[in-house]
Amino acid sequence: MNPTVSEDNNKISWLWITKKDGKTNEYCFNFNSTQQGKDVLVKGDVVSTVRGNDGKVIKSDQINVKEFNLVLHRVISNVKKCFNGWYRFGYDSTKNSEGLIITKVAPGFPFEKRGIKEGDIIVSINGTQLPCDPGLFEKILDPFSADAKDFVIKRNGETNKYTIKPKYESPEEAKKRYAN
Repeated sequence: MNPTVSEDNNKISWLWITKKDGKTNEYCFNFNSTQQGKDVLVKGDVVSTVRGNDGKVIKSDQINVKEFNLVLHRVISNVKKCFNGWYRFGYDSTKNSEGLIITKVAPGFPFEKRGIKEGDIIVSINGTQLPCDPGLFEKILDPFSADAKDFVIKRNGETNKYTIKPKYESPEEAKKRYAN
């Protein structure tokens, strides 16, 4: 998901593409913000296109509503990050049957400081075994919570428990991250 941020920082657009069961789902989310006193009002619209294997457009009433709501939640969460900042543990991952395999550890963030490395596997977070339902996963790792989380991490067959507090990333840093 790669947003584009306008030079005046009042417009953010995301294009999210998923492929599943021979269909390509394209969601384009457009958000405009307006400062009103201490508040920021955000208005948005969504344009969605679903294509089959043959590239033909499928009617929007055939879109998986659960998947769409999950995508919308992620996009809105990322828009909030650009306005409010967020809390990060500093890793990227991919899931497998054992949990989440760490694919990248960001320099200067809590995972690096605790010695967690690429290839380590997150087995559970706050007692929830991974992989789990994407909606539940996003609730556990709320990017707007500064609360420490309990991670069970496996390396070379051994598991260790870490209590890790996330690091705050400012709106300016979040905009830079999502603009790349």
